Amino acid sequence: MKKSFLPLCLCSLAMMGCGQPQPSSSGSQIDEPLEEALSQLKAGFHAVLDFRATYQGNALAYGSEIVLNDDTFAIKPMTVGATGSLIDAGDFSYFGKEEDSGLLYQERINKKNEIYGDVRGLGGTYFEAMYYNPFETIDSSDLTKKEEGVYLLPQGFARSLPQWFGISISAFANVKFSHQELVLGEDGFKSLLIQTEDKKCKFGLSFSETGSKSHYEKLFPCEGDGTDKSALKASFDLLQNQNMTISYKMAPGSLNLVTGEGYIFYLDGENIFIDTNTYYAVPGLGEGDFYLKKEEAGLHPYRYSQSKSAFEDASSSFSWSLSYEDYLPKVDDIDMTLYQTKGSKFSCQVPIAVFSSFFPSSLTSDLIVMAAVSSEAEITESGTPKITQMAFYSMDGWGEEDSFGENVTFTSTYNNLGSTSLPESVLNATIL
Repeated sequence: MKKSFLPLCLCSLAMMGCGQPQPSSSGSQIDEPLEEALSQLKAGFHAVLDFRATYQGNALAYGSEIVLNDDTFAIKPMTVGATGSLIDAGDFSYFGKEEDSGLLYQERINKKNEIYGDVRGLGGTYFEAMYYNPFETIDSSDLTKKEEGVYLLPQGFARSLPQWFGISISAFANVKFSHQELVLGEDGFKSLLIQTEDKKCKFGLSFSETGSKSHYEKLFPCEGDGTDKSALKASFDLLQNQNMTISYKMAPGSLNLVTGEGYIFYLDGENIFIDTNTYYAVPGLGEGDFYLKKEEAGLHPYRYSQSKSAFEDASSSFSWSLSYEDYLPKVDDIDMTLYQTKGSKFSCQVPIAVFSSFFPSSLTSDLIVMAAVSSEAEITESGTPKITQMAFYSMDGWGEEDSFGENVTFTSTYNNLGSTSLPESVLNATIL
């Protein structure tokens, strides 16, 4: 999963100095147009960042278009095109503030192809705690008048702004700014440009809109590719059966950062047998397998003991769900518009939206879902889908894209729909 850009808060006004003398205003009289311009910047802004640098002989380039206001943070990453100018990188993230709670959420598309506010992976963070407006740290007395309608920002503040946009402040320790000018117009703010011309570290930050005028690109539902998805829809419809055998595997990449897992779930309509070690061992009744037996109070978990050749009560140790429905695929409300036809396969445009729909809920988590990078369906000879999905795992965990890692592959297949029964070895085993 691509990691969302989260700017750093400016936590200390001491950074504004950065060893440079602070400019002062040219007089004590209040400049109302300047006050209005700063007030507009503090209400929000629309900015474009362009950063180029050379580090240990390597060329670095980073760009983004950002909108911030009282309840919106939107970012569109940009990349360097063939002509050397910034172009849209084809990605977009929008964060908002819940009206009642003030909590941060990210706007996403769900499997129904609807827009919703997703709070997963955000840790209950409040919007203001994450997206602090850096212009709150300065006022009109900090700026120097260059000429009529043009004011210079403090060098220290100009140096601190790159950090808010996610760039190390150390890169600007000795860099001089060729522009740090706030230009006023009839209604207050007209433009703001902060720029360096250093050969090893070029930085440009231009502000075009402020306050309520700052806008963001809304996230829209996916558009279809115009191909027929009726066969894919029919294969998904087969998975609404209550009786089936599900084979699931989680395979590490070449780095083996995770341990492979394999399970076979036998769902006979009432009971479930879970063959738990099918990745490294031959399928069949063995140590640690689980039998979820339907009893008067519902499903009751039993664990197989190889030494006793019997199932033992596992009520105190079984941590998975005891709801039969939680082991079934949840595919009835997936919008086919999310998929694009790729030869004989179908690729989902929003992997995070469908990732957890195809296997028992106990096998996944929000962290894994948030790390999803692909989801692909292929129709088998029996008409059922084979689902192959990938999620990114690094040395620091699921989805930490900035760390060294690899894609982990999740595969799900479905067989014996309507004819699955528990293995004879399970039905004939003793329950202690």
